[in-house]
Amino acid sequence: VRAEALLRHGSEMQLGARGYLLTRQATFLGDYKAAANAVSQDMASLRRQASNDPSETAAIDAIQLKISEWQHRWAEPALEEAEKRKSVAKASEIKEVNQRFSKIQDSLLRLLDENQKAMARRINRSELVMRRALALGVVVSLLFGVMILVLTGIMSRTIARPVRQLIEASRRVSRGDFEPPLPPVAENEFGALAGSFRHMTQT
Repeated sequence: VRAEALLRHGSEMQLGARGYLLTRQATFLGDYKAAANAVSQDMASLRRQASNDPSETAAIDAIQLKISEWQHRWAEPALEEAEKRKSVAKASEIKEVNQRFSKIQDSLLRLLDENQKAMARRINRSELVMRRALALGVVVSLLFGVMILVLTGIMSRTIARPVRQLIEASRRVSRGDFEPPLPPVAENEFGALAGSFRHMTQT
């Protein structure tokens, strides 16, 4: 984003200088100065963003050197000369300023392209991490689901077996068999129920 802003502000700086050289209108000179200030801020921001990448920092330094050289060797001397002459600049001066700046724009476009590629790589890495986290979440959820099913099966058997035995025992008692097999005595509700049932059939 900052590289795009730098490209835009650089173009505004060049257009301001060219506009002043062609017309000598002070508004163009103001546009040039405002854009030059914005370019300085953009460069500082880009340098902070690229502090971890030596090759990108070197590219930013090279662009800053080109911009500074363009300003101090061609743009500002041409602007000062036009102001002193009280007339518009010569076509050759404007052409030189434009040609010099087009080289800077090429460098800025390359930097913008590199920034976009780096951003795409970061996005791809983030998406990969998210996909892995999602896959891990699915696997963990499946494991918990299987574990819950197994525990539910074990619990239902633990509960259902004594109930079935008591139901069968009550049927046998209704048919006259007063010594049906009962669930083993346990220290839980089923054990208490089986004990009560046993006591009932023995009396």
